[in-house]
Amino acid sequence: MLRASAAAETSGVPAVSLVCEGFVGQANTTAVGLGLSGMQLAMVPGHVDVQSSEELRRNIVNVTVDAVIKGLTGETNGHAAAEPQPSLTDIVFSGSFEEVNRFFYEKEWSDDLPIVPPTIEKISEFLYFTERAGDESLGVVPPDNRSATVWSVAVNGVMAGCRPEYMPLLLALAEAMADPAYGVEYSGNTPGAETLIILNGPIIQQLGFNYEQGVLRDGFQANTSVGRFWPALSA
Repeated sequence: MLRASAAAETSGVPAVSLVCEGFVGQANTTAVGLGLSGMQLAMVPGHVDVQSSEELRRNIVNVTVDAVIKGLTGETNGHAAAEPQPSLTDIVFSGSFEEVNRFFYEKEWSDDLPIVPPTIEKISEFLYFTERAGDESLGVVPPDNRSATVWSVAVNGVMAGCRPEYMPLLLALAEAMADPAYGVEYSGNTPGAETLIILNGPIIQQLGFNYEQGVLRDGFQANTSVGRFWPALSA
């Protein structure tokens, strides 16, 4: 819906996207990534799949229609706004383990599970395992179209609980994610697919991956943390 609205807006045709209540935040982020931070949204209260026909009609008439009219007539200024972005080495928060996790949770910078705080020291341990510069871009990752840098890969690797020696693998995964042929923006949505990462060669033994029976079970740091790293980088 947002991509169709973006195409219309780019062509000079006013557009408003209908968005269920639980997806407004995601829509705002996607709009910024599409370069249209003022894209008009019309919220549909609740979710259409769990409402009766009468409830849906009432919500659309009482809430959504008015938002559509205001969006098309220019009575609103849009919902999304670009926020200043910190530089690579900026320290955005200092505190205890619990305080850092609370901060990340409230900012929606995590998967809601505890993260390893990405300190400069821990990030440097990951950068030790690559000769690439921290500010090197590996590509642009949809839907918010941020540049995936070597530094951001290390940050997300720390947060996910990876070991520093996983860094070459994490960089390869980031490059695959940024490849337009992959289409990461379609992962996890209703008609989309989930990612299956397949590794081969001596590295699976060197890094301690479980690749025999019970391969999908928990209890193996490499499998679990790298699996956690993937969605964290695209969030």
